[in-house]
Amino acid sequence: MYISQQVDEARLRLNRTEFDLNGFQAPAYVSVDGGILADWEYELPNGREDNEFYILNSSTGELSIRGNGSRPPAGSGRIFLRARATDGSGVVIERPYSLWILNQGEARVAGDLVPGIQPVEIPPLVTARPNRTH
Repeated sequence: MYISQQVDEARLRLNRTEFDLNGFQAPAYVSVDGGILADWEYELPNGREDNEFYILNSSTGELSIRGNGSRPPAGSGRIFLRARATDGSGVVIERPYSLWILNQGEARVAGDLVPGIQPVEIPPLVTARPNRTH
């Protein structure tokens, strides 16, 4: 078995999908979990989905609402994220995300995704009574 087969597949993650229009909350973060590469650069490609309303720090993955006077409309929205490996391998991961923009006075429903919390081991995938007859 190759080392790449022993490592989880790299996945592009966003820790929060609900945003407050007032911007008083902590920013959301984009990250890559799994894989064998460690250094990534993040971007919001121009002209995709509702990307013009957001700003993304390419090195830290910090995502927030752009403060240029135009704000995303309350309710459902979408963004498109891209992560590019900085080791010269050319690996690129792209993914769209659906967001919810909170109205004034509306409370968050979903909690943040904490990428450090993962199951310790895979649960057993066996049939409880494999020799039963019908």
